[in-house]
Amino acid sequence: MTTPLDPRFYYPDGTPRPLEEVQQIYLLQIKSQAMSKIYEKYPTWKQDNATSRGVELVHQMATKPLTPEEDAELVAFKAMWAEIKAIRAISDEAEEKMLAMDFEELLAFE
Repeated sequence: MTTPLDPRFYYPDGTPRPLEEVQQIYLLQIKSQAMSKIYEKYPTWKQDNATSRGVELVHQMATKPLTPEEDAELVAFKAMWAEIKAIRAISDEAEEKMLAMDFEELLAFE
């Protein structure tokens, strides 16, 4: 009994895909995983609201001091952005690692 070839690496006729094509498949997978992690914790609406409120607070700072509650909002927005940047950095690192691999190494990559 033969096992089917992984379609990420082989065309239906069994011909190996070009390395660049396999890398693009993995690149999309890595980016998709990072995006899912970010949106799971911070959906678009939450990011949009934080950005809008952050702009309001920064403009307000030009004319009057922030209240402790407003300052806490900014701190929370900075923490949110730090988490998003950390996820993106991990994703970027995985992409670089994957792009340096040859076809055989990619077969074992997960």
